[in-house]
Amino acid sequence: MTGKQIGWALRNGLVDVPVDLARGDFDKALQMGEAALSRGESPVSYTAAGPGDIVLGANGNELGAQLGALAGTLARRSGVRRIMICGGDTSGHAGGNWGLRL
Repeated sequence: MTGKQIGWALRNGLVDVPVDLARGDFDKALQMGEAALSRGESPVSYTAAGPGDIVLGANGNELGAQLGALAGTLARRSGVRRIMICGGDTSGHAGGNWGLRL
């Protein structure tokens, strides 16, 4: 289902910003996201678009925390006022990074 949602977003104008946190691509994803936002585009970031993308040995809490940090950093640096975060772990960690109690 996630892959279908990401595919729909990309076919409908969002910019692909895949994140391979297992390889330490946080800074690359941050740069790609900032570039998209500076052009007035909306990035869609994800660590896996489906079962074939699963990172073996990945810690879900760590991935969620890093994606939350990525979203928070992009929001602060760009001044964007709205962010949509999907996924329970990711949204929980993002909210925690921003001081929200979910």
